[in-house]
Amino acid sequence: MGNKKKKNDFMTLDAIGKHKKYAKSFAAFTLSELLLAAAILVFVLAGLLALFANCLISNETNRNFTLAYSAIQAKMEEIKDTSFDNLDAYNGTSFDLDGFPSGNGKGKIGVSNESTDLKRITISACFMSRNRLIGDDINNCQSSPAK
Repeated sequence: MGNKKKKNDFMTLDAIGKHKKYAKSFAAFTLSELLLAAAILVFVLAGLLALFANCLISNETNRNFTLAYSAIQAKMEEIKDTSFDNLDAYNGTSFDLDGFPSGNGKGKIGVSNESTDLKRITISACFMSRNRLIGDDINNCQSSPAK
């Protein structure tokens, strides 16, 4: 009694094509639309890959700037513990920046007399990052490693 199937439960493709209300459910993308979508996807993914690579480079450079800044701060703290009369001993001295491989980061200290009771202390630093020399005063850091 309950197992009787209606005649119209299953339709052939020809029958579906004749009934417009069912024809829209079988609409699909054409090959050219799929190729265009794939090309757009490749273009977007290539842009994201380039962005990711630039972020990695920026991250490494910023890490090196932070290391150089910390090394300069540590050197300033060392100089603060020196008496005023002995500050001239630091003039022209070079030092390796902590946190960098041996010779990849250099710093140089300059001490100049502004007046009898005032001295200007300048610390410049440079370091190698991705085969480029980075620093405020490159002339003072020429002793850093060759490229």
